[in-house]
Amino acid sequence: MGGTSTDVSLISEGAVQIGIDSKVAGYPIRAPMIDINTVGAGGGSIAWIDSGGHLKVGPRSAGAEPGPAGYGRGGTEATVTDANLALGILNREHLLGGRMPVDAGAADRAVERLASELGLESMAVAEGILSIVNVNMGRAIRVISIERGYDPRDFTLIAFGGADRSTQRGWHENSRSPACSSRPSREPSALGLLLSDLQPIFPGRSPGQPCRRRCRTTSSRDSGRSKPRASAWLDREGVEEADRRLRRIADMRYIGQNYELAIDVPDYDLTPSTLSEFSTLPCRT
Repeated sequence: MGGTSTDVSLISEGAVQIGIDSKVAGYPIRAPMIDINTVGAGGGSIAWIDSGGHLKVGPRSAGAEPGPAGYGRGGTEATVTDANLALGILNREHLLGGRMPVDAGAADRAVERLASELGLESMAVAEGILSIVNVNMGRAIRVISIERGYDPRDFTLIAFGGADRSTQRGWHENSRSPACSSRPSREPSALGLLLSDLQPIFPGRSPGQPCRRRCRTTSSRDSGRSKPRASAWLDREGVEEADRRLRRIADMRYIGQNYELAIDVPDYDLTPSTLSEFSTLPCRT
């Protein structure tokens, strides 16, 4: 959970899910990347009233400037952070252990203006804002779990993100755990970002040919080009030879399908016989 969005992904048996049909800023990206589902549910997500008179939250955000009204930087619209401040879930005097003062009065006024438009009590509206954003987060989790055949009860919800600076992240994570029936959440340190392995990706070519003898030359040539590129990159990054691991992935489809399955390819020479074995290798996504 960050200031603008909540991003969710699933780790099954120690491996993240990888997708090859992703979009960035609306543009399709045909490259392997972590399969992440994003919804407009962050600390700065703005609460608003639609044409039918219903309360909504996000995807529009107050951003870093001016930010939530309670940050005292000129924001006037009620956000998720302001609802947390109005309800006293966040410290109404300061955040970050006293290093960041907040204007709880400004947060209260932002929520009150929205409540007056709805004809409701301000505390009820603040609770409604948090209920809506938690439901939105729960739906995002269902997309990458239940809708793909995973039972959330078999997983632990791990919370992290930029909203940690206001300490509201963990509260939302635990609030939505019952909604998606996951185990209680755990909150890891950002240290993992510093300790994670380097994982460069070197896209190959798309021969678009049946997995038979005539695609052997093209596949072997493409595989032979990627390995030297990867080795050169790791040399520049100073990664020791003993710490390197090469993974080859073939994006394959059955005849008549319009999407690919990512198949882990063993590190052996590509020959007519080994190419024919691709169809029996397990899918990694």
